[in-house]
Amino acid sequence: MAFRLGRGIISATIVPNDVQGSLGCVRCTPIGGWFQPDAEVTRKVRNLVETLVMVSLAGSETQAEWLWAVPDAPADWREQLVVGAAHDMRNVLDLALYVTGSDEEASAYIEWLRLRCQNQMLSTFWPMVGALADALHDRRTMSGAATRTIMKAAGRDWLIRGRRGRPGVSMS
Repeated sequence: MAFRLGRGIISATIVPNDVQGSLGCVRCTPIGGWFQPDAEVTRKVRNLVETLVMVSLAGSETQAEWLWAVPDAPADWREQLVVGAAHDMRNVLDLALYVTGSDEEASAYIEWLRLRCQNQMLSTFWPMVGALADALHDRRTMSGAATRTIMKAAGRDWLIRGRRGRPGVSMS
């Protein structure tokens, strides 16, 4: 999702981080000092908040879709996913609260962005997500340049095939 929304990717990994309690991480380029959502919410700040929320939600949404399709996924993958996404969800809530007026509005905002994220990933973007998931399954950690190369190639292949169907994730 970071690639799709124009965030620069430094690296991606599926190596668990026990300190953060995550199952993996996409590191993006740093955000400039202008981003201070606690001080002022401009259109530019709101747009970046939406991007950051969707990028944070994309990890667990992608993992859930991918693991659901994997025949040899661990039996407790759903529980692992909840634990792994806890850090991201804390960040998502903090960001949402900057641009909304209440907990109820923040929850609705997060759900709307989750649906947008899911719809984008599971439609036109899924071939790229699947290709990256396969590559990370094999390599565990990749540079930003490698992730971009894989995703661009998968996107081109999908366009060449005439945008037909939502391919499944292969486990090569």
